[in-house]
Amino acid sequence: MSLKIVGVQPLLGCADGIKKKLSADTYYPLDNNFSFNPKTEEISKEKIQKIPDDFFFTDKKKSSLKNINVQAIVGKNGKGKSSIVELIIRILNNFFKEYKIGKVTDNLFFAKGVYANLFVEINGKIGKIFVDSRKIYHVGGIDNIIVKFSLEKKVIFDSTKQAEIKRYRKEIINIDDLFFTMYINYSLYGLDDEDYHSESEYYKTADGDKVSWLTQLFHKNDGYQTPIVLHPFREAGQIYIRNEKYLVSQRLISTILDRYKNDFYLTDDLLIDKIKLTFKEKDALADYLDRIITSDALEINNYKEVEEILRSHLTKDSNYTAKIVNDYYDFLVQNKILLDRFKETINNKKTRNFILKNESTYSDLTFINLANFARLLNISVSNESDYVLIYQELMQRIEDAELKARINYIITETADFNFYIYNIFQILTIYFNFWKQHFKLQENNIIFTYKKYHLEKHLFYYCMIKSYKSIAYPKYDVFNRSGTILSFAAKLGLDEKITTNPHTEFLNKIVETDNSHISLKLRQSQKILKLCLSNQNDKLVKLYKKFTEKTDFVNINNLNTAINNVIANLNNESRLFYLPPKIFETNIFLKSAATQVSNIDISTLSSGEYQKNSIISSLIYHLKNIDSVEYEEGKKMESISSISIAPTYKFRNINVILDEIELYFHPEYQRVFIADLLKQLSKIRFRNIEGINFLFVTHSPFILSDIPQQNILFLNDDAKPEFFSDTYNTFGGNIHDLLAHNFFLKNGAVGEFALDKIDEIIKLLNNKKLKERSEEERDHLLKNINLIGESFLRNKLLDMFYAKLNKQKRIDELEAELLKLKQND
Repeated sequence: MSLKIVGVQPLLGCADGIKKKLSADTYYPLDNNFSFNPKTEEISKEKIQKIPDDFFFTDKKKSSLKNINVQAIVGKNGKGKSSIVELIIRILNNFFKEYKIGKVTDNLFFAKGVYANLFVEINGKIGKIFVDSRKIYHVGGIDNIIVKFSLEKKVIFDSTKQAEIKRYRKEIINIDDLFFTMYINYSLYGLDDEDYHSESEYYKTADGDKVSWLTQLFHKNDGYQTPIVLHPFREAGQIYIRNEKYLVSQRLISTILDRYKNDFYLTDDLLIDKIKLTFKEKDALADYLDRIITSDALEINNYKEVEEILRSHLTKDSNYTAKIVNDYYDFLVQNKILLDRFKETINNKKTRNFILKNESTYSDLTFINLANFARLLNISVSNESDYVLIYQELMQRIEDAELKARINYIITETADFNFYIYNIFQILTIYFNFWKQHFKLQENNIIFTYKKYHLEKHLFYYCMIKSYKSIAYPKYDVFNRSGTILSFAAKLGLDEKITTNPHTEFLNKIVETDNSHISLKLRQSQKILKLCLSNQNDKLVKLYKKFTEKTDFVNINNLNTAINNVIANLNNESRLFYLPPKIFETNIFLKSAATQVSNIDISTLSSGEYQKNSIISSLIYHLKNIDSVEYEEGKKMESISSISIAPTYKFRNINVILDEIELYFHPEYQRVFIADLLKQLSKIRFRNIEGINFLFVTHSPFILSDIPQQNILFLNDDAKPEFFSDTYNTFGGNIHDLLAHNFFLKNGAVGEFALDKIDEIIKLLNNKKLKERSEEERDHLLKNINLIGESFLRNKLLDMFYAKLNKQKRIDELEAELLKLKQND
């Protein structure tokens, strides 16, 4: 498997705001091992390949990758580098939106005004993507544009010839002939979605937020199914730095402990020494409830919004009353542990106390319950009904004391719920009971009765809430049958067929068959909890329990030893499963190899050091996650056969665009960046990824010196490709020679202020009236000359100075210097 981005061509008619300074119909090559035919708009491979296919491998024996390619775009600011990259992003966005590779691409929006070709080489086959979004066609309520994709000049996808009803496809293009693109850009002013307003206009979400086509590409929890993503995430054009720093820390720990054997250096001197573990004060359930249950959520809602549904589905057979009430009562009693957790949070948030005789304190759920019970007993209920009177009439009509007590229990126990919160409670009972059964826990287990910090308790509730949140991934969202209003209207409880069974089917799938990044943190907590329940004396269990009592440091070697003891007798068990679970906050601390000073907080690293490690660790993290996704064919749900599960796709080829990644970097970090990146990649055993293409958009000559010129697009001052003969090469090139070329510094490698100062000195030296100047002015001129760092130029100017004013003094200085050299010889 292999991937190269060969070139891109904006066509005549492409919107000016997209082309910017790029020239229409001009081909911009990113790989000069291919030739372009402007008449046919096709590319062909040169007979003689100047760069070997395995050129960028640093350790072929260790690497599971089959191909790595590195490219670059270089040019001055404003000469088209970002325009080319953003054109590529628009082409891919529009292509995948039209092609409908998977359900998640429904969420993409077309970028208007794109009219261009993108040329690629995938697995040795030359491909061409043509996109024309100058006009968006509305057919059957669906937006369409013109897209064509060809391999080896054979058109295998043409949107103009597709059926009106489009399916999510694997059969038209083999997924191996496509690729995933990750665009990384840390620029403060770049990728603000508001700047792309005119290309897609803003669409309003259900929450009223405005989104453009660019908004949809920022990294999100879609299971890496949208084949293009922008990183880091931005909201309203802003990068949330604190969140990024937290994520970097977590990703570094994962990278270090996954393959830790020797000292792991972050800089030439600083190595990972310890991890500080802080046990989270709240378990996952408490944290979740605290966020969803707010005082606003507990206010009386207009239950009449669901009244019509209740009215149309409610059974009015009075003989059915007892069963309905008993089932409702049993449900609450059987789930009292979870019910009490909800009530505890509600009691801390509610704004008023429930009084059974005061209608103003009723929640919308109380209204719904009373309306249901009343109609079951043929008591007339309308929008104008007095619910205090309805309650009183209920109590009078019901003769069965136990039934009356159970109705009272139901109304009292659910009194402060609104229907939205109660609906979540119902769904979470499925997850609570699944995990209770999974771990074979009894009702009186300390996990459910322990009030303070407790390792097993936190692990259990993390499994419960993490699995509940995981159903939101596109891979599983069809199982998320959380709209239980219909079943509540019919039975005042969960419907097994349409709600309980789909959620249970999902839980079985994520526990038994999911090996992707989606369930990694869930599996960590699951496996560590099983270890706790089966072996309280295990070293890793004791280590983690120690940190439930106080925040402390754990030495990397000690943690690894404990993990090794666990997996020693397990067949091919991943070390990742036994890393500190998400019930802990983790912070990395470093040690200086030179001074042996320890307890150095990683946050004290310089911005450049932090940025370098951030980029590499985040990139590896995302690549591992992409690699974890397996292809699954679309099929029907077992629990609801009328509902189809969308397929999931895996990618073998990855395209990574790194835009001015050298921001914050010291020249030494620029010099070693590509080498460090390739070395890190060579140590990873990928399951699916086989080819990676890196495209650097750069101002750094150090980056270019690691890339042959055949893989570099040079943009001149007219924003057009600049071509060089084969005698000139950037690879291994001298940095000063690279700087001297026009694509960097047209006027040399000296600062403009210095050039102006030197020019001023030369003018003064050539002035015939120099001798007439005061001694103070001449001394000032001499000081300026002596500040010049370039020795040849400085000496020449000194010669001019003394020739005009005191030639003998200059001769004496040179003779003294010569004598000194002879003495030192």
